[in-house]
Amino acid sequence: MGRRARVERTREQKWEIVLEGIRRRNVAEMCRQREISQTAYYRWKGEARQRATAAPDALKKQAHPTDGART
Repeated sequence: MGRRARVERTREQKWEIVLEGIRRRNVAEMCRQREISQTAYYRWKGEARQRATAAPDALKKQAHPTDGART
């Protein structure tokens, strides 16, 4: 079995695959059906988690600018 050509996926596509893996709870089977490696799946899941945990920090910075304009 040879290597498959790399398929570029958007962030939204990756997120849909991560959600599917969470819902199905059988990541190995889902990865086989989607023809992706489990390593890629868990990397995408980790990236999504990082973005989700970084989002509240970004919102705090927008709400409370540190440029001294606060009264």
